[in-house]
Amino acid sequence: MKEFFKVTDLKQVLAYASDCPRVGTEDVPLAKAAGRVLANNIVANIDLPDFMRATMDGYAVQAASTFGSTEGNPGYMSIKGAVEMGESPSFSIASGEAATISTGGMLPHGADSVVMVEHTEAIDGATIEVYKSVAPGQHVLEKGEDVRKGDTILACGRKLRSQETGLLAALGKETISVYRKPVIAVISTGDEIVPVNEIPGPGQIRDINTYTLA
Repeated sequence: MKEFFKVTDLKQVLAYASDCPRVGTEDVPLAKAAGRVLANNIVANIDLPDFMRATMDGYAVQAASTFGSTEGNPGYMSIKGAVEMGESPSFSIASGEAATISTGGMLPHGADSVVMVEHTEAIDGATIEVYKSVAPGQHVLEKGEDVRKGDTILACGRKLRSQETGLLAALGKETISVYRKPVIAVISTGDEIVPVNEIPGPGQIRDINTYTLA
């Protein structure tokens, strides 16, 4: 019985592929990079985040100042100031001090954690009660915690999705080097195939592969 299929060895197929001409590269705006394939490695030129930032609304503090604080035995801290969004604080935090801060805000020098606002109560404009202690680094994103400067974060050959283009935007990459799109042709074959604008006869089907594969 004749074999219906002819199987080609995988190594031979890969050898054929290696002989195929490589497509060139081109630079495209980041806004048009989704779906394209990277033509080089992407190395981080900065830390992400590039400053210590809060992940909760509350108060930036030195964690040690909150140790032992409970609802029955709250700690008391003086308010040093407020961290404005998008700005670098001009003051530092010492033991027993706190600064109001919003999610994403830059921690003042000296602070190493954030007490959630839900675990505090303002006594007046200058003092707060703290009902729960925090550990160093709690509710904080450290500098370089997501990406370290000098790390290869995306490898050549990576297909770019929205996740990758967002990361590239965070790194300030306006233009991306990608492989050019290859020019291909799809040919549907088969005696039973008819064009989409024709009515199939008995045993015939319309050509769908040309449209689903293209």
